[in-house]
Amino acid sequence: MNLQSVDLNLLKVFEAVAEERSTTLAGARVGLTQSSVSNALSRLRTVFGDELFVRTPQGMMPTPRAEQLVAPVQSALNRLRAAMADSEGFDPISATGTVRIATSDLQVMVVGAKLARAISRSAPAVELQFSQLDKRSVFADLDEDRVDLAISSYFDKPRRFNASPFGSAKFLCIGRVGHPAFERGLSLADYVAFPHVMVSFRADATSMLDTELAKRGLIRRVGVTVGDFLGLPPVLAGSDYLASIPTYGSRLLTAPGTCMTMPLPFDMPAWPMEMIWSRRADADPLQGWARSVLQSIGPA
Repeated sequence: MNLQSVDLNLLKVFEAVAEERSTTLAGARVGLTQSSVSNALSRLRTVFGDELFVRTPQGMMPTPRAEQLVAPVQSALNRLRAAMADSEGFDPISATGTVRIATSDLQVMVVGAKLARAISRSAPAVELQFSQLDKRSVFADLDEDRVDLAISSYFDKPRRFNASPFGSAKFLCIGRVGHPAFERGLSLADYVAFPHVMVSFRADATSMLDTELAKRGLIRRVGVTVGDFLGLPPVLAGSDYLASIPTYGSRLLTAPGTCMTMPLPFDMPAWPMEMIWSRRADADPLQGWARSVLQSIGPA
């Protein structure tokens, strides 16, 4: 691919069609006619050597190649938007306002601590508010401006939100020190034989872990569901329950003589993490700056 043949407007059209699934809606969003959007798509198809979007009864559906391109294109455009907001006179030292982020308690302890330090140094008058992510209400919270930004894994994200990749999460098994399943190394049979504690941001009892086990014809029994990660260690330390946690949280959730971790006894793909926000926040200099700071800090 010749990078010189790609201009910013083409990438903006790609992003709009990917999110709207409609050339008409995409055109209205970027200020182009439907025919101009179709022409831009034709140029993009030539550049990438792929159909990119196929018209279906459900709208313009992305090809596998387009699906691969969505996240990096969004990330690049969002970084440009944040940089442009900075260059248009935003001064963090004199800035005031509030940045409200919904995420897990584990992310707050890792990423939140770094973000708080960065903001206290470069934007001392800006207030930072964290809240525990609830996936039952997070989209409404973003729509109704109760939250500015949400960080988690999303497998059913509505197209009306902007997003930027934020690393990924691999998983470990955690249980009490001396757990009988850990004596000879954790086997798949022991993993499903013992009951589990699950952290759920939806208050349900299934997750992508259960989907992966189901592919192998296996089911684990969830005996306890909690709404945050800090609720795990007390439950695990006094029982034979097991749980599965992100690797970046293992140091925070284990302590000598209480809980320990073991590798999962099956292949579990990493969960992609994203920052998502309302499109209305794209033009907000403070929010754009906060997102750029988060990206510079990096995921947990």
